[in-house]
Amino acid sequence: MATFAYEEIKRCIIHGEFQPGERLTELGLTEKLGVSRTPVREALRRLSYEGYLTQLSNGGYAIFQLTKGDIVEILEVRRALESEAARLAAEHITERQRHELVENFQRYTTLNEIEDSEERKQVFMQLDIEFHDKILKIAGNSRIIKLEDSLKDRMFRVRLAFASEGDRIKECVEQHRNILEAITFKDAEAAGFYSRDHLTRIERLIDQLL
Repeated sequence: MATFAYEEIKRCIIHGEFQPGERLTELGLTEKLGVSRTPVREALRRLSYEGYLTQLSNGGYAIFQLTKGDIVEILEVRRALESEAARLAAEHITERQRHELVENFQRYTTLNEIEDSEERKQVFMQLDIEFHDKILKIAGNSRIIKLEDSLKDRMFRVRLAFASEGDRIKECVEQHRNILEAITFKDAEAAGFYSRDHLTRIERLIDQLL
């Protein structure tokens, strides 16, 4: 039950069901999850250790709030990691992987068929995650993948903000197209450049939003 409580609370944090700074209580979570206090208490301790929660002076917990500085630092790390991953992907990509990456990108066309803005945003974020994950897999560097995984969940809220307007989604898709073409043409230098440019543009946008 501790694992269930941990995964469910973490999911709520990542997907914005709990707001940054919001206080969590054991009683409220036991009622929400339908479990006893012991697994909830263990889950809260684990999430606090992992940085998702802040322990309060009275012994309780609150949702950790990313500062502008936190987000900028994460994006700086991602820029370094993903640009290298794109460069490696361009060097290592196979014909089968090229087909899979192109197929993933072509799924962006389904966004035009979704009228509901919230649904479109959720679909875009899923495709965005899958696109970057495929590049990491093609790159084949396990250490880059592990480092990226450690940052991924914390970037989910940033993706929510980024995808809040249709124009931003269109810009992101075009940036992905540049990365895709560089990788599929095995142009490592261009792949690294467009990947860095993509994260730099996101950083500038976050700077405007916050």
